[in-house]
Amino acid sequence: MDTQVTHEVKDAVVQQVSLTTQFLEQVKEFFLNRGFDLVMAVLIAVLGYIIAHWCRRLVRKMLERTQVDRSVIGFISEIAYWTVMVIALAMVLGQLGVSTASLAAAVGGVGLAIGLAMKDNFGNVASGIFILTFKPFRSGDYIEAAGFSGTVIDILTMYTRIRTQGNELILIPNSKMTDSVIKNFTYFSTRNIEFVFDVGYATDLPQCIQVLTDIFNRDEGVVNKGNIPIYVKELGESSIRIYARVEVRSDIFFAERNRLYIHVKEAFDQKGIDIPYPQMVIHEGKKQEEEIH
Repeated sequence: MDTQVTHEVKDAVVQQVSLTTQFLEQVKEFFLNRGFDLVMAVLIAVLGYIIAHWCRRLVRKMLERTQVDRSVIGFISEIAYWTVMVIALAMVLGQLGVSTASLAAAVGGVGLAIGLAMKDNFGNVASGIFILTFKPFRSGDYIEAAGFSGTVIDILTMYTRIRTQGNELILIPNSKMTDSVIKNFTYFSTRNIEFVFDVGYATDLPQCIQVLTDIFNRDEGVVNKGNIPIYVKELGESSIRIYARVEVRSDIFFAERNRLYIHVKEAFDQKGIDIPYPQMVIHEGKKQEEEIH
């Protein structure tokens, strides 16, 4: 029994050694016959990767020196990067002995499969081209789209990069951008600030309107001086609402709005203009006791 087990173990070891030897011989033969091609393929892949990155930086720098819209720079530089990478991949496969006809057939089949699997990504590319063509927004614009708001950093092949006011980076697929309503706050050189001020019913309304007019006309950031709509909007339940609309440069919108609010509050305090706030008044009734005779 022990002799039979020993022979079985010996045969198994011999078989494994034989398989290992055959594998090593095949590897040796491959490196002897195709080793140079493999090394060249690796070198081409590494060089292609390096050249692709270099091309992307070069295209970006060249476009930044021209009058090309900043929104186009990121998109074109990405196209240049992927073009070089595809060329490098074709050269690697050719170096490894893949024939041109086989490569074309393989690329066609793989391209079809990838196209079906990545139809959303191709939609993002098409949407990116749409954004660059019709320019609903550009790099540097402050926009609101797809539920997010912030400053556009770059428009890339797949995504639009946005920096929020909280200094957060948001990547929004281009197809989401074109499928949603886009609100571009900086498309025009100026923006309107709409104010609604609540004042008490005892307020001298002509005096209040004159105070607001003087504040807005004296402010250096207001563009529409002398033509500022200020009027009584409505009589509310506990206050009178006064509407005002001033026009300022888009790049100073937030700072100007903050400054005007401060100036209005200070002026209202100086003039004794009441700014009502929600209050609850409780009237306590007297309970009359009936005498029981």
